[in-house]
Amino acid sequence: MNAPESSALRTELESMLSNELLAGIAGRDGLVDKLQRHAELTLEANQRLNLTSITEPREVALKHFLDSLAPHSLLDDGESVLDLGSGAGYPGIPLACALELKKMVLAESTLKKARFLQEVAAELALPSIEVLGERGEEILRRARVDTVLVRAIGPAERILKLLERVSSSFHRLLLYKGPDPAKEIAEAEPVARSMKLTANIVLAYELPGGTGSRSIIEYRHS
Repeated sequence: MNAPESSALRTELESMLSNELLAGIAGRDGLVDKLQRHAELTLEANQRLNLTSITEPREVALKHFLDSLAPHSLLDDGESVLDLGSGAGYPGIPLACALELKKMVLAESTLKKARFLQEVAAELALPSIEVLGERGEEILRRARVDTVLVRAIGPAERILKLLERVSSSFHRLLLYKGPDPAKEIAEAEPVARSMKLTANIVLAYELPGGTGSRSIIEYRHS
């Protein structure tokens, strides 16, 4: 990334952190620096790893970082979290940058992407992050976490079916979704009921400039 692009990205990240969704974390020491470096490393690796189609600075700030960080208030410091299908590290890396989590496990079964995530975690000096080159449901067969995060993986019903046999390994599941997830919740209800999980929409928000409406579904053991 050249200097003008890097400067533009920083400007957009600083602007993003003034959004009311991020009240309480925007002032964390070094947060802008870490988010910027994560973005730069992602864009530098993008051509060889096909990490993202979002490359314009404003869209990176809003669609990757603001969206990833929006549910920060739903997580408590000291939680153990699994980011299932982490890809380029969204939402796991931004949340690990912003919060004092006990552990953030990044599950990424594509090994080239997993190695990239390890490089980012090392460069950003994020001690809470553990990168595992496996599918999240396999990790949950041997480990327990407080919260599982899933962003841009698939519909709720498919995700629940993936986790059906390991639902005792987490307390709750947070799914990043679009503006109206009611249909997904209804379609997933039979599976959720069999897993003794109850769904609620716990956050609804707008990304600035008409870039999209989002919501977070929480599944908890009933």
